[in-house]
Amino acid sequence: RFLTEQAVTEFRQLNPNVNSVRVCDPACGSGVFLVEAIRELENTDLAMTITGIDSSPISTAMTRFAVNSALRDSVGTTETANVDIVDGDSLALEWRNPDIILMNPPFLPWRRIDSKARSTIKASLGELYHGHADTAIAFIAKAALALRPGGVLATVMPAALLQLESASKLRSLLSGAGWRIVILGRVRGYGYFADATVEPAFVVVSRSTERAACIRTVVAESDTVDRAIRAVRTVPPGKSQEGPGWELGTINTLKAEDWSPRPARAKELLGQFGQS
Repeated sequence: RFLTEQAVTEFRQLNPNVNSVRVCDPACGSGVFLVEAIRELENTDLAMTITGIDSSPISTAMTRFAVNSALRDSVGTTETANVDIVDGDSLALEWRNPDIILMNPPFLPWRRIDSKARSTIKASLGELYHGHADTAIAFIAKAALALRPGGVLATVMPAALLQLESASKLRSLLSGAGWRIVILGRVRGYGYFADATVEPAFVVVSRSTERAACIRTVVAESDTVDRAIRAVRTVPPGKSQEGPGWELGTINTLKAEDWSPRPARAKELLGQFGQS
């Protein structure tokens, strides 16, 4: 819900005069992101196209049911919404230039990927391929490049991608001209998502030449993420705040070699080491 709110808000700010919106989740699972998008957009008068893709027929069946139920329950969107839920390999399919992409992509490290999947990843990444890229890197890169100008990507991702060498070309792309990073967060620990085997992070980025005044950062322990998210909703952009186990901050730019958001005290110590 939080990532959807952030993505829709950013899209509306960048595109105040549009009358339609294409929303895609290329790893739709049970359709949670798409349902939240319908709820967030139902009072905007935008004609919606809702697209979900997943390699599991069970997942796409659940998504169809969840999306259609959300549309029936929503106010004034059922007649104007187009729904397209597709079975298939997202990295091998066209995503049709969405306006908003919301996702929690699959994460399979290189050592667990068979030769066919490795070939698909290489082909999908093209010039952004570097080192032992994994599925999450391929999904995020494809999502970014599939966006229309003015489009927004909001995604969960493994925290390792904030520093991983194989994601360096992707970070370089999104840190450069033509992209606007809105918010970047990292969760410490494995307890926020059930059965997680990697620490999660998240980013909201738009395809825009208009640079953000600052990038909001979130650092939180796994048991304090919800408190941090509530604070983001109430603390004005550009302001910092912290509580037990969480901290909101701001940065002006991101260096491609390291996207890891750090608490103020850590940044202060790094600065002192740099001076010495």
